[in-house]
Amino acid sequence: MKTRTGKAFSFAELLITLTITSILGGAAVIVLWFAFGIFSQSDAYMTANAEMELAIQRLGREFTLIGLGMPNNRKGAGSFASAFAYPTRSPIMALMGTSGGVWGGPVTVGKANPSNVYDVSAMQQTTLDGGDVYVGPELYYAWAVPTGVRAFTSSDVKVHRGATVTVTELLSPSGPGRAFLENFRYDGRLIGLTDDAASRGRNPASWLLFPTLRIPLLMKEWTADGLRATLAADAGQDMEGVLTGLDEVHLLQAARLYLSPDGELVQVIFGSDYTDESTSTIDVLAHNIVGLQFAYNAASRLLTMYIAARGNERDAVAVKTQPGGWPSWLPPIASDALSYRVATKAITWRIRN
Repeated sequence: MKTRTGKAFSFAELLITLTITSILGGAAVIVLWFAFGIFSQSDAYMTANAEMELAIQRLGREFTLIGLGMPNNRKGAGSFASAFAYPTRSPIMALMGTSGGVWGGPVTVGKANPSNVYDVSAMQQTTLDGGDVYVGPELYYAWAVPTGVRAFTSSDVKVHRGATVTVTELLSPSGPGRAFLENFRYDGRLIGLTDDAASRGRNPASWLLFPTLRIPLLMKEWTADGLRATLAADAGQDMEGVLTGLDEVHLLQAARLYLSPDGELVQVIFGSDYTDESTSTIDVLAHNIVGLQFAYNAASRLLTMYIAARGNERDAVAVKTQPGGWPSWLPPIASDALSYRVATKAITWRIRN
C-alpha cells in the first residue's frame, strides 16, 4: 500500500495505525458517553430543584404571615380553635386545634380523611434536639393577608365576648373602604370580606384580623362608612383585648398542602365551605414530587418542610438507596422513585406570630 507521496506502508505499520485509530476512537466515545452522562445527571437535578424552588418561593410568602392577628395556642389551651368556633358552622381553623394540645393552632401537621376533614391519626410525635416535634405528611395552615385598609375608631375599643365592635370608618388606599374590602383580590382570587349569613363562620371571608388585637372578629354587618363585628359565639371567656385606632384590616386564608398519588404538590385554599371542594381553589405547586413531610416544633415554633423531587428520565445505572439529605426517621421514599435521580431539600421557617 502506498501513500500519496509514494511511500509504502508495511503490514505492521498499517496494523499500528488501525490500532491507534481504534484506541482514539474508543476514547472519544468514552469521553462523549461520560459527557452525556454528566449532562443528563445535571439536567435531572436542575429540573428537580427548579420544581421545588418555585413551590418554596410561593409558600414562603404565606408562611411568614401564618398566625398573624390570631391566637397562636402557645399555652396549648385550644385558644386558636375556640377563637374561630361558631355554632353549627365550625370553620377549618377550628378543626386545626380541637384535638391536639400544644400542636394545634394556625399551623398543624397531619392528614385529611376522605371527607377532607382533619385526621389526627396520621400525625406522629418524635423527639429532635431535645424537643417534641410533630411530624405528618400534610399541613394545614392559616395566614393573614394585609389589605392596606385602616379601621378608624374615635377611641380605643375594648373587645370582649358578647360585645359588638363598631368601626366607624374604613380608610382604604383607593375609593370607599367598604367596596375596597368587598372586592379585594389576592393572587387573582376574590377573597373580599362578606356579611353573608349563610356562610358566616365557615367561610374564611367572614372573618377580620387585626395584628395588634390578635383576636379574630366575625363580620356582622356593614354600616354607612364602616362595619360591625363581634367575637365568635363560643370564643373563650378570657379572650379580650383592645382595638386601637387605625389598625390595618387583614383577611383570613386557610389552606392544606399534600402530595397527590400522581406526584404533585397540591395546595387547597379553602373557600366558603371547607367540606365542599368545589368552593376551594386547588393549585398544583410542583410536579414529580416523590417525598413530602412536615415537622413542627411547638416550643421553638419552627416549621420544617422536607421535600424530594425526581428528574424526568429513569436512570439506567441508578442505585436504589435513599438519597442524601432525606432523614432516616422519616418514611422512606418509594423504591420506584429511586429509579430516577432524586434531589432533596429541607426548609425551615420560624412561625413568628
